[in-house]
Amino acid sequence: MAHEIVHFWFGNYVTCKWWDNLWLNEAMATWLSYKPFKVYYPDWNMELQALTEEVIPVMWDDAKPSSHPIVVQNVTSAADITSLFDSITYSKGASILRMLEKIVGSNTFRDGLRDYLKMNAFDIGDPSIFYNNLFKNISGEKFMKNWLEELNYPILHVDLKVNNNGTYITFNQSRFIISNALDSSNLNSNYRWMINIQCVLGGNYSDSDITNLGEDTIDFILETEQETQFLPGKFYTWTKCNRDFQGFFVTKYSSDLSTVSSWQRFSSVLEAEPTVSFE
Repeated sequence: MAHEIVHFWFGNYVTCKWWDNLWLNEAMATWLSYKPFKVYYPDWNMELQALTEEVIPVMWDDAKPSSHPIVVQNVTSAADITSLFDSITYSKGASILRMLEKIVGSNTFRDGLRDYLKMNAFDIGDPSIFYNNLFKNISGEKFMKNWLEELNYPILHVDLKVNNNGTYITFNQSRFIISNALDSSNLNSNYRWMINIQCVLGGNYSDSDITNLGEDTIDFILETEQETQFLPGKFYTWTKCNRDFQGFFVTKYSSDLSTVSSWQRFSSVLEAEPTVSFE
């Protein structure tokens, strides 16, 4: 019911110009339908429900070469239109909006929605009005199109190494496909997503308290295949990225057999301090 009520604004008050931007109606209604319950029923934990009902299930659907982008070009027939009413448009679209809100903040996100409704009232919607003013240092349109117009999503490889100079964390992205048995030869292997990477760091090689959160954080947009962040004079033992599964990507931490793996370190942290918050 909440989904349909949201359509009073996204779909009726303002609607999409053509079916290729159906997400403006359906993804908006899907994501925003969680909002009132979060306010009036906080014990329902709607953030967790959105994760388990929308994000994780659609990641299974979208991790196949047979998936499609949220924004599909050349929608010309009734069959084309009907095919868009699926989990990619609804749930992946909602997941991208969820990620966007986490990046820019709830207030900025809400202001963008208000501008979109006011400037497109009783008319077709121009999505650029919504997302162009959300970011300060990058193009909102570039960021959104990067996620809306490509199928699948990335896997982010995170490799932490420490030497006498400090901590080096290398981030490497590639397309995630759920099984190597699936034919992905027709996909663009050079596609790069704009990934907002946010990580916390903890532990210290000179300090036995591995549960200690460091004062440093990492927050940047990865646009290339690989980038290394260097923290001079800091000697962290672990890093945790993508808190609360905010980003629409999966993370794989290095498992160098010559060192203790990141997952073993996470396990040690949780065993020592079960209530630790990776924030």
